[in-house]
Amino acid sequence: MLSSTQLQIAWGLVDLYWRQRSDPDSSFSRVSELISVCWFRIIGVIDRKELTPRTHYAGYLVFKLAHDASGLSSPRQVSFVDVGGQRMGLVRAVSFHPCNRPSCTAMTAGEAPHEHEEEGGGGVRVVRYPRQRTDGWLELEMGDFRTIAGADDDSAADVRMEVCEIEELLWKKRLIFQGIEIRPKN
Repeated sequence: MLSSTQLQIAWGLVDLYWRQRSDPDSSFSRVSELISVCWFRIIGVIDRKELTPRTHYAGYLVFKLAHDASGLSSPRQVSFVDVGGQRMGLVRAVSFHPCNRPSCTAMTAGEAPHEHEEEGGGGVRVVRYPRQRTDGWLELEMGDFRTIAGADDDSAADVRMEVCEIEELLWKKRLIFQGIEIRPKN
């Protein structure tokens, strides 16, 4: 997992908007907490040579919400994955708030991405929701990709995972995240 301190966070060094703190539930010594921003961008980058060749992976933002979290379900929040500068798959609309449909309350991590068609943002979009993890955190699948070439391939191909909301200037607050987990996808 890439810890939150290894990620590129827009406004991440400005104490007015973000802070680094300890969290007893985290596997890292520090987590990042969103205090309040009107737009945000979180980027994780890993060299694909650190990953097993010819494997299907997904990137997951691992986070939790404070009891007073707000502004984190905009239909304009998106996530995506690029490998070597090339977009892998779709740009996905995402919500940080878990789905509140009664039929979805028992869904947990490890299953297919949790998503529904939703109206909003000028039309119908498929919105991806987080799942509860066994360690108490939530995870949101940011996107998936395949590693193709072997370790002897010298081409630069960083894997870049991003979640952002930069269009709708609504204030967002109290997202606590420990990092981005990259793991093989079943």
